[in-house]
Order: sequence, then C-alpha cells, then structure tokens
Amino acid sequence: MALTAALVESTANRLRYLLTNVSPPTTTVTIPNDGGVTPDLLTDLATDPSGPLRRIIRARVDGIGTIAAGTPLTQAQARDILNDDGTATVGNNNVPRAICTVTGRTVGLNGLVPPWAVDVNVDGGGDPVIVVRTLGANYSGATAYLDVHVQHSIVR
Repeated sequence: MALTAALVESTANRLRYLLTNVSPPTTTVTIPNDGGVTPDLLTDLATDPSGPLRRIIRARVDGIGTIAAGTPLTQAQARDILNDDGTATVGNNNVPRAICTVTGRTVGLNGLVPPWAVDVNVDGGGDPVIVVRTLGANYSGATAYLDVHVQHSIVR
C-alpha cells in the first residue's frame, strides 16, 4: 500500500481517518463502501441507524432525495451528496450532504507538506467511495486527517 487510512473517530455526523503516506512518489487510497474491513465507509459508521451520514453513505441501497432505493449512483450524484459540489441535483436543500476535507498533520522525510487531494467516485455497484491522493517525491511519513462530515453539522 502506498497510502493508508486508519479510522480515528466515528459519529453520526463525522468520520475521521488518519492518512499516512507510506510509499511515494504518487500515492492513492480508496475508502470503499462495501461493509468490509475498515477502512470502509459503511463499516466505519457510528451505530446510529438514522444519522444523516448513514443516509448519505447508504444512498444507493436506501435511496436519497430523487434517487430511488437500489439505483446505482453516478459519480456526479456521489459528488453531490458526499462532497456537496453541486455537480448533480439529487433533491433540494433538505437532502443531507457531506463535505470531505484533508488537513495536513506532519511533513514528509523531505521536510515538506505534500499536496493532498480528495475526490468522490463510485464503485462497480454504484456506491459512493472516497479517493485520496498525494503527489510528489519523498513525502514518506507525511500524515494528514481526512474528515467526512455532514454539511452544517457541529463537529468537535
């Protein structure tokens, strides 16, 4: 693995992962949504069965907004609900949406903070997944936090 993600916190409104850059120069980690071993969006959710983040992550299974239950999401729809970028409409402002952010924590062996990027995609079944990347030479050991939190929620 070139980039690892370890769950740090799980609440009804936020998932927080510690990202560690293990093997540069280009590293990528995809956080799946299959209910498998952590890191996995569905597995890592808090036990609250009705929280807004659970609704977002289970959008293909349960439906959300204008998306019917069992309908595979497109990347644009996944980005709309999981990174609130307005690329697709899945309903009005009452539909819960999340925001993904990366915050640098430590520098790499070269003494620099790597450029981190986060995006949302879908897997083969149409479930939303998160993809984090960093580019550059000798950023081994650099760490950051990935926060996936419900828009407008109070995050401690």
